[in-house]
Amino acid sequence: MKSKAKYSLIVSLCLVSCANVQISKGKFQVTQSPQIEGDYAEIIQPINNRVKFGLNLGKNQTWQLKEQTNRAITPDDSYYNDPSYSLPESKAEISYRLIQTMPVLTWQRTYVNEQFLKSIELGVFPYPNIIARVGVNAPTVEFGVGTMVGISINPVDYKGTGVWDLSQLDGSWTEIGGVEMNEDWTLHSYCGIGAYGGFHKEKWGINLSTGYVLPWSLMNSLPSNEYHKPSFDPTNPFPGIFNFDVGASYNISGKTTLVCTIQKLIDENNYNYALSGRIEAIKKF
Repeated sequence: MKSKAKYSLIVSLCLVSCANVQISKGKFQVTQSPQIEGDYAEIIQPINNRVKFGLNLGKNQTWQLKEQTNRAITPDDSYYNDPSYSLPESKAEISYRLIQTMPVLTWQRTYVNEQFLKSIELGVFPYPNIIARVGVNAPTVEFGVGTMVGISINPVDYKGTGVWDLSQLDGSWTEIGGVEMNEDWTLHSYCGIGAYGGFHKEKWGINLSTGYVLPWSLMNSLPSNEYHKPSFDPTNPFPGIFNFDVGASYNISGKTTLVCTIQKLIDENNYNYALSGRIEAIKKF
């Protein structure tokens, strides 16, 4: 009997088709994402390789966000379309735990053809991310746009009401009930867009940039404390974060540049803001 029970549990976990949760209250850690910025100098070579390493410094803090709305869970969300398992819209109290102090490490490969620039950056900030940029890199000015995507592992703490489908050896059905998780580390992704512009002359450079990041965008299924329940897709939106960055650079030698930046972060509802700074060295190869 025990072996059959274990097998049923495995099958039930493997055959979960739909699982949604309306969060009533939750705290989600957010690791500050990298900034899409320029190169602080004219790039002469057609193909350029650089490594950035340094430290981002800021006060780790908790943002209480504007009240969010969970969408309704309807029979269409269930594989079995059971009308008795549905939930109306509800309110969600969401907060972000913003982590700003972390190392910076990025490898960048840039292609320049008649001042038109294409760049790809692979970074650890402190988790893997990719930034792609296009723009213009001229003798004294630069400007461009970019996009980023990355993954992160952060703790979540939430409670709410879930609706999920299960299939076992003895049948299939939909369940509804309370769901919660206390400080579990969860893999999720983030994505963003940005634009920048800058001026550089001789050894000095100035760069201005702005961007918008969705810190919990994809791969954001949430685990629960109870092992027999599946991971749940949240029905609430996760607000984005605007960032504004001002940076200055000085070329120490032909292949090494020191960069200092100040960044301001604001949540999209303009309820919270944070300041951080970054010191990094850029090494050309």
